[in-house]
Amino acid sequence: MTDLFSNKRSSERIYLGYDYTNRLDTAETISTASFTLFNTANNTNMASMLSGSAVISGNIVKILLINGVPGFTYNLIATVNTSNSRILIAEGTFTVS
Repeated sequence: MTDLFSNKRSSERIYLGYDYTNRLDTAETISTASFTLFNTANNTNMASMLSGSAVISGNIVKILLINGVPGFTYNLIATVNTSNSRILIAEGTFTVS
C-alpha cells in the first residue's frame, strides 16, 4: 500500500516517515532503517533531497526532506530491519508545490 503525503513546498525542510506499529509483532522492534527517494516522472534517485540519516523513534521512522522541484511527484520508500530478522518496506508519494 502506498501512502499519500501532503504537498511539500520546495523551500520547506520537513520530516516524513512511517509508523510501523501495526506491522510489528509483539515485542518486535526496529533495528535499522533507511530511505530512498525517487522522482516518479523518470525514476531518478533523488538522494540529494534526503538530509541526514533515518531517525528511529520507537515504531516510527522518519527522514528530513529538503528542496524539490515544484510540480514533480516523488516516491519515498522506507526499509526497516527488525529484531525478528524481518525486512519491512513502506512507501508513499508527495508532490512539491
